Amino acid sequence: MKRTLLSVLLAALALMRVAAQPFPDGSTVLFDTQSSPAPYRIPAIVALPGGTLLALSDYRPCGADIGYGHVDIVGRRSDDNGRTWSDIFPVAAGDGRDDSDTCGYGDAAAVVDRKSGRILVLCCTARKGATCWTAAQRGAIVRSADGGRTWDKPVDIKDAVMRLLPADRVNYFAGSGKLCQSRRVKVGRYYRVYAAIWTTNGRGGDGLTDYVIYTDDFGNTWHLLGARDVRPVPGGDEPKVEELPDGSVVLNGRKPHGRYYNIFRYTDVRRGTGNWGEAVASDRCTGGIAYGRNSTNGELLVVPARRTADNRRVRLALQSVPTGDGRDSVSIYFKEVSAADCASPERFASHWSAPFLITPAASAYSTMALQADGRIAFFYEDGARGVWYDMVYLPLALEQITRGAYRPVRRKAGKTARATR
Repeated sequence: MKRTLLSVLLAALALMRVAAQPFPDGSTVLFDTQSSPAPYRIPAIVALPGGTLLALSDYRPCGADIGYGHVDIVGRRSDDNGRTWSDIFPVAAGDGRDDSDTCGYGDAAAVVDRKSGRILVLCCTARKGATCWTAAQRGAIVRSADGGRTWDKPVDIKDAVMRLLPADRVNYFAGSGKLCQSRRVKVGRYYRVYAAIWTTNGRGGDGLTDYVIYTDDFGNTWHLLGARDVRPVPGGDEPKVEELPDGSVVLNGRKPHGRYYNIFRYTDVRRGTGNWGEAVASDRCTGGIAYGRNSTNGELLVVPARRTADNRRVRLALQSVPTGDGRDSVSIYFKEVSAADCASPERFASHWSAPFLITPAASAYSTMALQADGRIAFFYEDGARGVWYDMVYLPLALEQITRGAYRPVRRKAGKTARATR
């Protein structure tokens, strides 16, 4: 009888601990909306050399998206692979004036240059009423030369980007989360940086198109990847971009029930010319990523890995996204990337793993970066406490995500990027 009572008490205590901590084991709430006077949203995270992480988020005094009032981009740093974090600091602060084009800054997409450690962030900037469907919304970059400790004044690049696009486009913004720096392409001082952008002609549906722009000088000038009259992902919503092992570029757009994928293959790397394939929907591909009705921003990340079965070194693609009918059950899919996958959007979109569940709770946008210690820095929006949303960091082992099928590649100190083209 005493053992039974003891068992009941232990079970009750365990349930109390679960109720008190609704987030996954090992996670850290970096931006706490529950105790904040204004909500946080939109995760971005980058890994710097030496174990430093930089996490960014919108802070929204206006309570809503950029274009509805005052929004700031804020950050936190960790210098020990996510064990401890700094206090919150400003990255790009809106002035809060409703009639100002810099009333707010939001929707950060970030990258760190692997050689210099400089950080580049693309974001939106807007006065009140200048939503993403209007030409009045602007776009900007903001940079840091000291690992995110201090930040330059934001620079407006809206007109420079719009000149690259077809004349019927009225606005663009970069898909929030991460930008992609090439491991292979270097023209001048920097390795090429890609940004996936959403564009609109003022209407939804087929009026949307996702493109990729790139910079070879870390944001000073921008170019369109592919021909101006080609629509890489017609109807695509918030997009992400990643480089494949052969140097081709995969564009990934949000949609209900799955993802859009298309691949750009170079004919002249230095000039940035080549051809897009035909966009495919993953839920219509054999073994492709398919889930509920939700359409939500996720992340695509390609990392080096070793196959546990034979210790062979491979490239592994990770795709995060909520899997419920609503914004819940954020998960990560994975697949080993072959040469054939790099050549065909349909092949790339086919034969993914079953999802690895992060949380069954309400959850939305997510992003990832490869930490210096080989773990995946997973940063996402978690609504488990009934707020919209807490911003949660969770370091994950590759073995955990892949159920033991793959493990990280241990990098030698000081190892540099692959040969340039």
